[in-house]
Amino acid sequence: SMSAPKEPAVAEQEAMATTGTGFEKVRGIFAPFGATLAGAASVAAEKAKEVGGVVAERSSSISVPDTFKNVSSGDVLARVKEGAAGAADVVRRGSMTVREDLRSKMKGTAVFGVDLNHVLRRDGNVLTVPRVVEKCTTYLEERGMDALLLFQLAAKPAQIDAFKKVFDLDDLAADLSGCGDPHLIAQLLRLYFVELPDSLIPVTLHDQFLAAELGETPEADMAKLIVQLPDANLSVLRHMLRFLNRIASEAGRHGANARVLAVAFGPAWMRGRNLQALVFDIPVVVRVVDRMIQRQADLFKMVDEAAQAQAQAAIAEAEGEGEAAE
Repeated sequence: SMSAPKEPAVAEQEAMATTGTGFEKVRGIFAPFGATLAGAASVAAEKAKEVGGVVAERSSSISVPDTFKNVSSGDVLARVKEGAAGAADVVRRGSMTVREDLRSKMKGTAVFGVDLNHVLRRDGNVLTVPRVVEKCTTYLEERGMDALLLFQLAAKPAQIDAFKKVFDLDDLAADLSGCGDPHLIAQLLRLYFVELPDSLIPVTLHDQFLAAELGETPEADMAKLIVQLPDANLSVLRHMLRFLNRIASEAGRHGANARVLAVAFGPAWMRGRNLQALVFDIPVVVRVVDRMIQRQADLFKMVDEAAQAQAQAAIAEAEGEGEAAE
């Protein structure tokens, strides 16, 4: 059977007794430091008197807003409970995110934060670009051309994270057709490059690209560097530059010209050695990506010619070695 509710005075006494017991335990823990604490308490008491005097002198001039005059302790407790519940929900969702990330990586399905070459080779060399890149760019070409300030407006992190999880769990089944926010997909695409273990333009070539931009023949020099990219990086860069050139060609509809797109993707594609170095490199990084977007057709014509020349040179060298061996 349920016991009768206690009188308020009795409940208060019990609460005070419980609190007192708690203080006794704390006092026992800190007993070895009693002398130090006593001295600190004495100093604190003196300071408190000084502060108390100042507060007493000025309290008459302090007005309490009407909003707070009728706030009870119960109201305060309710607010505290609401805050605690909110914090618990944040922790719960955070732990779920960690579990799902770990689960996807254990399954080997994750695409975000995973080596680009590994993602492309995972399905038996059938992909030229990751599905998340292909699906995002296709969506934006079809449904993003009239989205004002494309690649310039932020999206809600929770929404981006939701689509990120969809691709990490099954990028083949991931479907963007139900999304009505091109800005969300634009930021999802950019996030993919931000989270790559190594940037699209590898750190080993970072300084050389900057030097090419500052040189006398930037496009020719960049073409020679692009040829040196790993096959996966080269394929994705080609795809992305064609896409961004197409987006920039419609800048009158959405406001994202090549410069804007270079600002959005440059720091993600060319991260350099560290963040501090990147801060100083950003102006030239933006120039590099801006040039590649605007001149992508001519640039990749030179890239293909350079690759063909390298292949022919390699064949000639192999033939020469074969004749020498005979």
